[in-house]
Amino acid sequence: MNSSLHIVIVEDHESLREVTANVLSEAGYQVTAVAYAEDVDHLLKGQKVDLFILDLNLPGEDGLSLARRIRKVQPRVGIIMATARGSKDDMVNGYDSGADIYMTKPIAPEALLAAIDALGRRMGHEKNGSSYSLEMESHRLSGLHGVIALQEGEARVLIGFARAPARLLEMGELAQLFGMDEIEFSKGALMVRMTRLRKKLREVGGEPFDVKVIRGKGYQLTQPLQLI
Repeated sequence: MNSSLHIVIVEDHESLREVTANVLSEAGYQVTAVAYAEDVDHLLKGQKVDLFILDLNLPGEDGLSLARRIRKVQPRVGIIMATARGSKDDMVNGYDSGADIYMTKPIAPEALLAAIDALGRRMGHEKNGSSYSLEMESHRLSGLHGVIALQEGEARVLIGFARAPARLLEMGELAQLFGMDEIEFSKGALMVRMTRLRKKLREVGGEPFDVKVIRGKGYQLTQPLQLI
């Protein structure tokens, strides 16, 4: 069991929400329990969340819509749907909306804990790899804080970093990957493009995801990047 997980329960049924929160707290998890989809908004912006447990029949925004929204903002977060809807179509819709695991109520505490444990192990394995990925055809960059579209030259630069030994590139290599010719090239012009790219890296990855200067060698991407 990965007891360091922060789990958010979104369940409008008060007694069920409290019982579930108590079960998870007693198992050692950090738990936040809310009643409405709207209550999740500040959590997505300001807190680290590892796993969501979502009811589907929520007042206002339903669980399917919420799952899609969560998945867009945090592509790697775990999502368990816990619902009374048990038809085949409901399950398909749940998985299509971003669920990792779909469970039909009533759910035994032991079954829920086993599902969380299994998903937590899988998430832990993924975290040992890269937290950042680039779709080479669409130029979409995914990180801990979401997804952003890159320009073609920016994508080429990141692909170059990902494939280079120690993720290290020289200034001339960067200029070439950006598509700058001899007329366009200057250190100042290159730095303007690098500043824009670094801003996008931090948008999706926070401060740890950046490009730093290695004196006498060039520029280095600070985190591994998976190319897909």
